[in-house]
Amino acid sequence: MAISTLTEVQEELPDPRWARTQKGNYHRLLHLDPEANGLTKANGVYVVWHGGINPGWIFIGRSADLAQTFHQTADDEEVMAYDIRGGIFVTWALIKPEFQDGVVHYLNATLRPKIKNDDDGSKKTAPVPVLPPRPKSASR
Repeated sequence: MAISTLTEVQEELPDPRWARTQKGNYHRLLHLDPEANGLTKANGVYVVWHGGINPGWIFIGRSADLAQTFHQTADDEEVMAYDIRGGIFVTWALIKPEFQDGVVHYLNATLRPKIKNDDDGSKKTAPVPVLPPRPKSASR
């Protein structure tokens, strides 16, 4: 059977298990308590986007301390300018460090966030395809 749609192609990608709240929603950046979520010194890949009528990807990166990164993100004026468009949401996946550059490279090339990540892994490694974050209704 041939794969004929983008959705079918994405279903074949590995799922990094993007973090969600206990209710199954994604975390709103300004409501997230990174320390309570065990993110101090947590190493992984993260995705930031805004909601609203026309949601959009804002930034994709990796971090050796996701708690610190989310505090810095909440203090970043360029990122927070998108809050008025329907709130800013975040998720993360605890991906092994040796795969992070490739995953960040793939997600930046695929999702094309509004804020360019100058250290997106593209100069270091080949892309490592993974399933990007998606709405609860599209989950497996």
